[in-house]
Amino acid sequence: MKKVVMFTSADCVPCRQIKATLQSRGYDLGKMQMVYVDTDEGSQLAGRYAVHGVPTVLYMDGEIVTDSDCGNSPSLAGKIIAWN
Repeated sequence: MKKVVMFTSADCVPCRQIKATLQSRGYDLGKMQMVYVDTDEGSQLAGRYAVHGVPTVLYMDGEIVTDSDCGNSPSLAGKIIAWN
């Protein structure tokens, strides 16, 4: 199963903007799972994937990371949608 894991934090403005963009586009998950991980609460998981900044997005097929993005980019929400 395809999965997108987005590492965020409560004070991350770009993270909130990306979430809002996905919601405003009526984002349909289809067969893909979208998971949000707050780095303050999930620091162990963030460490496992060497997350050093937010937003960090991991594109996973099963348990294998096939691609990743770190930082805010105007095209990030579009890439997440297209990956589905």
